[in-house]
Amino acid sequence: MNSSLQQDLALKKISHTAFDAKPVYAWRDCVPGDVAALPEITLLVPQGEAAFDLAEIADTLGKAVTNVHLARGETGDIFNDTTREFVSRIVREVAANLAGVALRRTPLRLSLNDLYELIEKTLVDNNAYDIAKSVLLSRSRKLAVAGPQTAAIRLIRRNNQVVPFIEQKIEIAIRKTFLSLQRDSAPAVAIARAITERVLASRQSFVHIEEIQDMVEEELMKAGHYKVARAYIQYRALRAEQRAAGGDAILSPAPQPSMIVVKQPDGATVLWDRADLQRRIEFARIGLDLCLNADQIEAELLRSVYDQITQKDLDATIVLNSKTLIEKDADFAKFSGRIQLS
Repeated sequence: MNSSLQQDLALKKISHTAFDAKPVYAWRDCVPGDVAALPEITLLVPQGEAAFDLAEIADTLGKAVTNVHLARGETGDIFNDTTREFVSRIVREVAANLAGVALRRTPLRLSLNDLYELIEKTLVDNNAYDIAKSVLLSRSRKLAVAGPQTAAIRLIRRNNQVVPFIEQKIEIAIRKTFLSLQRDSAPAVAIARAITERVLASRQSFVHIEEIQDMVEEELMKAGHYKVARAYIQYRALRAEQRAAGGDAILSPAPQPSMIVVKQPDGATVLWDRADLQRRIEFARIGLDLCLNADQIEAELLRSVYDQITQKDLDATIVLNSKTLIEKDADFAKFSGRIQLS
């Protein structure tokens, strides 16, 4: 197996691993104290607007650094002088780049997509391609909003699940291939747009993932990116081999007790079999393109649930756990709202 593809798969697996299963470091403290004050920046996120914070950039970079080290099997001293200095330096450069953009656009309203592209460009300028790929994997879970032109098209996954067609997710997959070859991933934007235009021109309401991947290969070659196309084809073939061998699972949810005792408000106890939770999850997932399947979501919602828990605490824990999933994938914002409604 190509070692580069092995590294990519290892990085993807680590990126899918639950946050509480990985070491946590104070990356936010890596923001340099002498960075000049930035003008007011409004960050446009799927949930609305948010205040911009350089500490969030440091945390995003630090988590990406952590994932790269873990993917390489380096579990020792990750939060060291070298990695802290690297994160600080990139944060400083991102801040300088933002200040330059602010001179041309005032007041500065920045989409999450624009911010991630700026972070990626800064990393590429520093030859930090592996870190850029790690950030990209995080980005793919946060940028899950379909554009108006593709909202009527549905994508059929290999498991026959139907999800929205999202151009940005195609772009991100193409960017990863460019970065794997240590190349600027900017051409991915035009290639993803060309694929979307082909799908729209076909007037199909449904398109299979295999068709999209065929188009990616064709558009890469049409644009003259032959080595990138070859790497994409190799990666695709490798994933097909893994699925055929039954090795496609990325996450294995922690085993949960099949039934637990729940205390009711009147003091009585009942044996809870989780069937109602499974129905709520099924309802909350309708029409959403989530990075976790139903079993994985159930395992996440049941974190910190214990035997003899009160009904009030059980309800509160499930709701709180659903909110923490938002940082895995932006679509979990809607999911969490539905869990509360149900």
